[in-house]
Amino acid sequence: MRTAIIAVALASQVAASPVLVARQNAGSSVTVTIDPSYQLPEFQGWGTSLAWLGVKTGGYSDEVRTKLVDLLFGPTGLNLNIARYNVGGGNAPSVKDYLRPGGAVPGWWKADKAYGPNDKDWWNPANVSHWDFDADPNQRWWIDQIKDKVTIWEAFSNSPPWFHTVSGYVSGGFSSTAEQIRENKLDEFGTYIVKVVEHLEKTHGIKFATIEPVNEPNTNYWGTNLGSDGNPTGGRQEGCHVGPSMMSKLFLSLKKALATAATKAVISAPDETNPTTFLTDFYGFSADAVNAITQLNVHTYGTSGRISARDVAKSAQKPLWMSEIEGSWGKTFTGMDSGLGMAQQIVNDIRELEPSAWVLWQPIEDYYNMIAEGNLQWGEIHVPFNCSSTDGLDACPVKTNTKFHTIRQFTHYIRPGDRIVKVSDTNSLAAIKGDATGAVLVHVNSQNTTREVSLDLSNFSSVASGAIITPITTSDAGALVKGSPISVSGTGVKITVPMFSVTTFLISGVSGVNDAAPLSQDGKFYTIKGVQSGKVLQVSNSGTALVINTASGSNRQLWTFRSLDSKFSNRNRYAIVNAETKTRLAVTSNGGVIMQADSGSVPESAQWMVSTTGDGTYTLVSIGVRAVMDVGGQATSDNSPVGTYQPNTGTNQRWTFTVGTLAPTTTTPAPTGTPTTSLTVQVDPSYQHPEFQGWGSSLAWLGVQSGGYADEVRTKLVDLIFGENGLRLNIARYNVGGGNAPTVKDYLRPGGAVPGWWRAPQSYGPNDKDWWDVNNLDHWNFDADPNQRWWIDQIKDKVTRWEAFSNSPPWFQTVSGYVSGGFDAISEQIREEKLDDFAQYMVKVAEHLEKAHGIKFDTLEPINEPNTNYWSTKLNGDGKVFLATKRALANSTLRASLSAPDETNPGTFLKDWYGYTTQAIDAVSQLNVHTYGTESRMPVRDLAKAALKPLWMSEVEGSWGSDYTSMDSGLGMAQLIVDDLRELEPHAWVLWQPVEDYYNMIAEGFLQWGEVHVPFNCTSTTPLSECQIKTNTQSSTPFNSDGSTTAAIKGDGTGAVVVHVNNQNAVRFLTLDFTGFGVITSDAQVTPYSSSAAGALVKGTSVSVVNGKATISALPNSVTTFVISGVSGVNEAAALVKPGGYYTIKGLQSGKVLQPSVDSKSLVISIGNGGASQNWVLRGLDKAFSNRNRYVVVNEATNKRIAVDEKGNILLEDDTTPAAAAAQWILSTDGFGSYSMVSVGARAVMDVGGQSTSDNSPVGTYQPNQGANQLWTLSLVKVSPPGTTTTAATQVTTSTVPASASATSAAETTISGGGYSTSVVPTSADVTSAATSNAASYTNAATTGADPTDVTTPTSTPTSVSPTVSTVDTQSASAAHSATTAAPTFASSAEPTTPVSSTPCTTTTAAPTSTPCTTTTSAAGTVSGSDSTTQTNIHTTPTVSAAQSTSAPCTTTTAVVSTPALSTTTPLKCRPRPSGYKPRP
Repeated sequence: MRTAIIAVALASQVAASPVLVARQNAGSSVTVTIDPSYQLPEFQGWGTSLAWLGVKTGGYSDEVRTKLVDLLFGPTGLNLNIARYNVGGGNAPSVKDYLRPGGAVPGWWKADKAYGPNDKDWWNPANVSHWDFDADPNQRWWIDQIKDKVTIWEAFSNSPPWFHTVSGYVSGGFSSTAEQIRENKLDEFGTYIVKVVEHLEKTHGIKFATIEPVNEPNTNYWGTNLGSDGNPTGGRQEGCHVGPSMMSKLFLSLKKALATAATKAVISAPDETNPTTFLTDFYGFSADAVNAITQLNVHTYGTSGRISARDVAKSAQKPLWMSEIEGSWGKTFTGMDSGLGMAQQIVNDIRELEPSAWVLWQPIEDYYNMIAEGNLQWGEIHVPFNCSSTDGLDACPVKTNTKFHTIRQFTHYIRPGDRIVKVSDTNSLAAIKGDATGAVLVHVNSQNTTREVSLDLSNFSSVASGAIITPITTSDAGALVKGSPISVSGTGVKITVPMFSVTTFLISGVSGVNDAAPLSQDGKFYTIKGVQSGKVLQVSNSGTALVINTASGSNRQLWTFRSLDSKFSNRNRYAIVNAETKTRLAVTSNGGVIMQADSGSVPESAQWMVSTTGDGTYTLVSIGVRAVMDVGGQATSDNSPVGTYQPNTGTNQRWTFTVGTLAPTTTTPAPTGTPTTSLTVQVDPSYQHPEFQGWGSSLAWLGVQSGGYADEVRTKLVDLIFGENGLRLNIARYNVGGGNAPTVKDYLRPGGAVPGWWRAPQSYGPNDKDWWDVNNLDHWNFDADPNQRWWIDQIKDKVTRWEAFSNSPPWFQTVSGYVSGGFDAISEQIREEKLDDFAQYMVKVAEHLEKAHGIKFDTLEPINEPNTNYWSTKLNGDGKVFLATKRALANSTLRASLSAPDETNPGTFLKDWYGYTTQAIDAVSQLNVHTYGTESRMPVRDLAKAALKPLWMSEVEGSWGSDYTSMDSGLGMAQLIVDDLRELEPHAWVLWQPVEDYYNMIAEGFLQWGEVHVPFNCTSTTPLSECQIKTNTQSSTPFNSDGSTTAAIKGDGTGAVVVHVNNQNAVRFLTLDFTGFGVITSDAQVTPYSSSAAGALVKGTSVSVVNGKATISALPNSVTTFVISGVSGVNEAAALVKPGGYYTIKGLQSGKVLQPSVDSKSLVISIGNGGASQNWVLRGLDKAFSNRNRYVVVNEATNKRIAVDEKGNILLEDDTTPAAAAAQWILSTDGFGSYSMVSVGARAVMDVGGQSTSDNSPVGTYQPNQGANQLWTLSLVKVSPPGTTTTAATQVTTSTVPASASATSAAETTISGGGYSTSVVPTSADVTSAATSNAASYTNAATTGADPTDVTTPTSTPTSVSPTVSTVDTQSASAAHSATTAAPTFASSAEPTTPVSSTPCTTTTAAPTSTPCTTTTSAAGTVSGSDSTTQTNIHTTPTVSAAQSTSAPCTTTTAVVSTPALSTTTPLKCRPRPSGYKPRP
């Protein structure tokens, strides 16, 4: 509540204050409201450049120059605290001086006196004799006089030295709009400035905060004119035209020079002449250049666009200086016009720009030059610029004008550390004191009348009863005249100020911020109205976009501002949330405004700043796209779209805020029949993968780039990737760098230039290839790669497996001479004669790392994604490199074995494999594959099994979203993990780069490659507050929350784990079926850990296992880990292969069963007849329940077993001797009821040739291709001997998943079982229900490094062993279908839109267009098919690919999936790759 304002006239104080005079015209009035809720950061201060004034006056007599110092920096003078030192360029020695007095700032070079403008290529910054470190004595005299008064130093340049310019003159080019800096000298110029700064710091004991390499660069001010004699006649100042593109390169050159310098100065730029040209520069800079700039500088020789420059600085989150201004508003020293003009300039500059500092150009000007120019009043102090070193003040008089006095009204009372605050008046500037002693307001009255100023202090939370206002005034009557203190009664006072005056009000007794003052107030809703359109912001009808509309009082037009930072800062960031939809404003990478779910942390794309000059209108500044909210085309129609655009001060970019009232709403309860999805997940521990080796990451780029960061940054990154509360990885892949030749300039992406381990002469280039000798120690650099090796030392106690890998050999072992690949896409890139050298190079590096860091490598991988066109190369595709590596390993101290081929996708892996020689295959101990393409994962699995070699999924990354908090990224990665592990059955799963470059991801459209983002331009001193780390939802998917994956039984016998991905925008009720376990204790229970919009790895309420099952819910768009205790062993009744069991083996594609040929020598398919000739016994040779168990398959009628000859033909042989590899078979499955039969002898799979379906068609083996003619179902016929029983689980159940569930029961299940929220996060449109269904059922494909045939004892500490998982989906079916349909046929490379499998043994089902209603039998019972019925489906084929059919025996219950899963024909959302990135297809 505002109390009464009292009136006090300064005129009543005439006796006490001679400033007040009797003659005053009738006045006007103004109310000035000070608002401390809008505070600028601590003000850095007031300053000046030294430049001409220092060069000219630093050599004057002590009497004169000391007085000048006091007038500028003394406490009774301007009281400045910032100084800008001008690093001079300097013309060539033979050029006669033609610059204005003081303008010839000395250069810091030492050249032959005969050198002229064209002698430009002599200077060498490394040559000490080329430097003159005694240069510029006059400006340096000033440094020593003021260094105790100056708190901030900036160095700036008007022009490089003549030899770095195009024209050869420091006054500009011969065309004033042509580039003036020689591009090939940018690095030298950067070094020049930095070396001068270092010398000044060391010599004078000062520290520069910033370096500004250009001055008013993108203008036509700077040109050199030559007279008829060839000598220059003008311009008269140092100056240099530089366009935005060249400036970008210059900033990067300066950044490079600073990186190795002793100075801690950072870059400021662009010191442009006015805000409008500043904007042109800024939006013309490269992203790298913007990132290189720490502080933005602008001049105000033009005033249009000041608020736009303000908003650009805010959006870039960089401080802004008004770094230069001067002017003349009058022609006399005593007239107030000059003082008033400068005072108003200060008010407007600070009110509109919101700068951190305000700096004069030349407060000391040449007295005679100003007279010659028409008595101009540039500068505040005039002194002749022709004085000598002996002239005293009489001969060299010093004069001040009224600007000197009015500036002191600001500089004496608003001091560094104070905070400028918002005021309601355009003629006033206010600040609150940094020491909390009160406030200051400076008011400019340019009228020829008195003015009654009503000071409103009600926005302070406290106005003390003894609050006092003391006025200090400069006017015609005197300078800085102090008036009598005035007591404040209530929250305001009225004071009359003289005409043509500047008055500073010193206000004591006020503090804090009134709760009613801030824009953002808890519990309040606002309408946001466009100044130009008069319409208010509203969520679009679709709920996804932002529009303007006529105000209607709708809650869709009300918004809350949730503060994310310091509540009262002008740079406070807000989340702006709609009252009705509960969604927040966000931006896309192209500047569109969208509505985003308001959950989780707020990414920069949803952060906004609010800017104002105090006039009641605001701009909304987007942090995400460095732009402001804008009504496109200045539209005024209802439902016109709102986006963002570069700030331009237009009224279509300005808004007003009005407090609104939330309209009452009615809530309609959800109907009882609200649909939900249900799923039964059956865990089958009889199909166990070997012990899982773990989860990992390559170090590569992330280690090279971040290993040199500040300890607090890099240590946090280590914790996020390998720490207990981070990704908890245990595998690391060290990248053995190749390295380009020394003369090759770096062109690789940040982190991509992995150092090589060689030491070569610095003059060597790409064609110097035959110098290296592996045995010459001088050719080795064993101190290489310190950053990646820093990571080794930090994680070696956390990592249990190490792999070394190479992306390229060193340049001298390549054909092209470059490590980025060859000059075409088809040529071999490794020099064949250097294969052994390359192998020894890798091995020697690994040996050194083992010895130096105390680690042990398990494997070496010599190539990466070799048989691709990513690198414009191929890396020796026939396997010769493997043999060379094997030879090198044999002669080394390493115990590592060879892994290969690290191919980009399974399809290319298969091409590689079948191109290798037998010797090359035998040399490889571990197979590695990436999954940047997903087709043919299962054939790769089968090849690894047939070869009896472990398989790693050794690299993948991707981006499924553009938002840090949205679950689309996390769900995409979770689904990829599930699919990889289910289809590949790898022993380990490894990320490529979990740490990515934050700014590169922004530049590429907010991609979410990687799980952790950090700027890749941080230095070893950049603190965590500036080198900020962000994580996305990919880092929160809880696959590693309990050290396990999709479905696993714990290696320590403590239970099991299931991880379920719910991609649906609905709650899913899961029935977890554990009846496949041999023992289920009475206290068995399930504990959920979920990542969703509600939080990451949130622990839910445990649920008991009853009758072998537990029912629990999964949140919409979530990944949930279910930790199960009290289950162990295997229920042999549930196992696929039972002791003494006889099976029929039916082809999926043909529907025919296996039987011996008529002569019993080979194998054929035929119609099932129930005879003994179609019954087969599978006799296990290895550990029971292993996914790599080898079987001997014996026919009941003939007692012959299936074998292969050396050509891969199948034959039947007597089962009377121990079975060799030729008679050994491995069964593979993805958990959905079909199997491939893998021949160990032929390293191929059982195959019906030509996809034949005729009786007696021959069966042989062929390369795995995932075709349906290579897939089989097994049906148990009988168990012998009669009477044999199997061990059942302790708990046996016949309970079913209900065909439908009410909303009430579903809610009860959620609350009592899972204890989860049911909040919803929107998902991408292409996430389908089928993808979700499949996600829950995928098999964990964790396997060990040693094949069961090779070892009988585990090779490592037991971890988790993965069983098979299948699912039962309850879904509604509509539309009648016949019970029998035609068998499907699929093209070999195509995938059906709707994958299908049939259930009855007599029925084969084609891919229907809608869900069939055929009778389906499952453990849950039988449901008759009819229109609009509910059907229980057990999913046995999540994605039917290639030539896969869907028929199944009557003992196998199958499913209909109505929508395709994320499959081999649905590309990952990983494209396009960012430019300069490790390429992928």
